[in-house]
Amino acid sequence: MKKYSSATVWIFVILILFLSATFLWNSGKMADEISYSDFQQKWVNDEIESVMVHPDKMIISGKTTSNKQFTTYA
Repeated sequence: MKKYSSATVWIFVILILFLSATFLWNSGKMADEISYSDFQQKWVNDEIESVMVHPDKMIISGKTTSNKQFTTYA
């Protein structure tokens, strides 16, 4: 069995920790997916703060007045 140097092991451990932290950080920022009818209802009730339309993907994303991210398919 090949022995690894201490530095190699530490680099590997740090890399795994960094990737895990990045994954966990990004998973908390993911937007909630809502139906288009829910989006329309929130729009009528003035619960939408900002909207971004992605026509190439037919996706609408944005933020509600309660500061929650959302996406919906048009």
